[in-house]
Amino acid sequence: MAKANQVNVSGTLILLGEFATSFFSALMGVIGSAKLLQALARDHLIPGLSLFGQGTKSRDEPTYAIIITYAIAQISMLSDINALASFGKYIRITKREIYLTQFSHNDLPDDIPCHQFGMFPAQNRLGSKF
Repeated sequence: MAKANQVNVSGTLILLGEFATSFFSALMGVIGSAKLLQALARDHLIPGLSLFGQGTKSRDEPTYAIIITYAIAQISMLSDINALASFGKYIRITKREIYLTQFSHNDLPDDIPCHQFGMFPAQNRLGSKF
């Protein structure tokens, strides 16, 4: 018969594992994004990002890029998530409009389905009926 004061520790271990997994996942998201920003800045792909291309002397860690990445993540978490989702929708629609105005129907990439967003003025300008 088990004593009343004995406690199973597996629940605590599972909870600690979930916290550790969440923390390291968030940490790698910030570090990975900062490394990408550092690479973009070093290759001069986007003007004005040269500050984020700098790294520490010893291990070349992107300190400034980590700080701005963390700030962007915090701002996006504290802002209205629905507004961010609708902004992403407009980005996708704009991407589709650019493809439709620059390419014919046969030249569209396979990852842009023709029926996804409905009819747009660019479709009418191209004379395409899909």
